[in-house]
Amino acid sequence: MFRVDLASDTHASSRLLAANWHTTAIAVASGLVVWGFKHFGLGELALPIWSSISALVLTIATKWSLRRRAWFWIAMSAFATAHVLAVEYAVRWENWVSVKGFVLLALLDWLVMITTIGLVGKAMGERPIVYKSRQRTKPSTKKTRNSNQPQ
Repeated sequence: MFRVDLASDTHASSRLLAANWHTTAIAVASGLVVWGFKHFGLGELALPIWSSISALVLTIATKWSLRRRAWFWIAMSAFATAHVLAVEYAVRWENWVSVKGFVLLALLDWLVMITTIGLVGKAMGERPIVYKSRQRTKPSTKKTRNSNQPQ
């Protein structure tokens, strides 16, 4: 019925994370969020909020080409609302879910969000954007004949 191109979305997100300054900015922002929550005595909320924010930001960055569509921002606000509710329940899970578990949940969350946005986009008549990988071209080793040289 609906086909969503996850390969194109994962390619777009890997291009985002390839730049060093993106990775550094994400690490610094994450550290500030965790430090801020621990500083104000809310250390148990740091990991669930960090995983929710990172999944939302990665989804927005992956689907940035849809930023001019109102339905995209309505969907993202619905996701953000759902994440606020999920953080309240995640505080109870922190005793039995490890950090790796929260990272895995954030990745799964991201996949669900980009798939949902892809399906909503299909329903709204949006054409999928396919990212093509750059192919390196090798210089030709064939010698071309010059018309001025004798044969």
